[in-house]
Amino acid sequence: MSRQANRGTESKKMSSELFTLTYGALVTQLCKDYENDEDVNKQLDKMGFNIGVRLIEDFLARSNVGRCHDFRETADVIAKKEKYFWENKTKRQPKLYDAVKERGAASRTDASPLLP
Repeated sequence: MSRQANRGTESKKMSSELFTLTYGALVTQLCKDYENDEDVNKQLDKMGFNIGVRLIEDFLARSNVGRCHDFRETADVIAKKEKYFWENKTKRQPKLYDAVKERGAASRTDASPLLP
């Protein structure tokens, strides 16, 4: 009984490998269900939009942010909260970032042919 009581207070975590496999299976199934690549992309876009809406709703529900009066104020609030989120994320996964540093792996922007 005490284990179930603690589950409500814990934040739910998922390993990146499980997330990658789940997302890969989802995309594979969409490719099987839809013949046209444009339809697959539309479904992925729709799903991404819905996930984004849920993330924003969760963010607003958990933070004590009042109503923003202009776009600049909205951007500042999001920037501060995102900075906090990513700082905490990198503290939890230092081995991943150290491994990337050691290998000298390039970021996606370094390899992009569209960027100067």
